[in-house]
Amino acid sequence: RGRVDFHRMQVVFGIGSVHEVNLPPSLRRGGRSMFIDLPGRERYIREIVFWYDSRSLRNKRAVVRVYGRA
Repeated sequence: RGRVDFHRMQVVFGIGSVHEVNLPPSLRRGGRSMFIDLPGRERYIREIVFWYDSRSLRNKRAVVRVYGRA
């Protein structure tokens, strides 16, 4: 089984402000992080940037999925 080791995560809003998010240091395959409540009233997200390493027995790349709701 694989895992993802997170180093950093940033949420970039439409107006250009950036929010750093604290994530658990690693997630196993199929794992989930906590619910993230973003600060302020700005809710248009331009991009989410991850810095991470993925580890698997077959050297496959990890897939990180992000879900949101208004």
